[in-house]
Amino acid sequence: MATTQTFTVTLRQQCILLSLLVIKNSILAGAYIYYFGWDVPTRLLYYVFAFLFLIDILPTIVVHIQYLVKNWRSVLTIDTEKKILRYERSGTSLERSFDEINSMHYYGSYGRGSGVYSFESYRYVRIVLNDGSHIIITCLMVNNVEKRLEGLTGIKMEKHLRVLALITVKHPGGYENNKADTGVP
Repeated sequence: MATTQTFTVTLRQQCILLSLLVIKNSILAGAYIYYFGWDVPTRLLYYVFAFLFLIDILPTIVVHIQYLVKNWRSVLTIDTEKKILRYERSGTSLERSFDEINSMHYYGSYGRGSGVYSFESYRYVRIVLNDGSHIIITCLMVNNVEKRLEGLTGIKMEKHLRVLALITVKHPGGYENNKADTGVP
C-alpha cells in the first residue's frame, strides 16, 4: 500500500454525491407524469415541487456549495509512514505531525444510507490541532471521509450527528476558533 495519499475535490466525487438528488427527483417527476399525464401545470405539482424543494433540493444544494467553497482548490496529503498531514489551499500550506492533532470530529446527517434525503450522504471531519487551529475536510475531497481519515491517521473520531451537516464556526466542545478555519494559519 502507498504510504502517501493525496485528496482533492473531484468532479467524480461531486457526481456521486449529487446522484441521489438527480435520480430520486427524476423518478418522482416520471411518476407524476405517468399518473397525471403531460398536463403538468397543476396546483398539485406546484405544492409537491415547493415541498420537495424546501425539504430536499435546497438543503442539498446549500450543503454542496458550502462544502465546495470550503475545499475548492485544496489538497490534502497524508503520509502514513512519516505520520505527516499536509493541507494546501490558496498558495499556503500547513504541515503537521499526527502527534500535533488534538482531536478529530466527524459531522454527518441522521439517516445516512436510508435514501430518504438527498443531503444524507454529506459529511465532514474537523481536525483540531494542538495550537487551536483546525482543518475542515469534506466528503467532496475524500470518499467515506470518516473511515478513510480514521484509518490513515489511527486517531479515533468523536461523532456528531445533525439533521443537516452544515459546517459551523462554533465547535461543540464549547470553544470558538478565531483563526481561519482553512487550517492554514
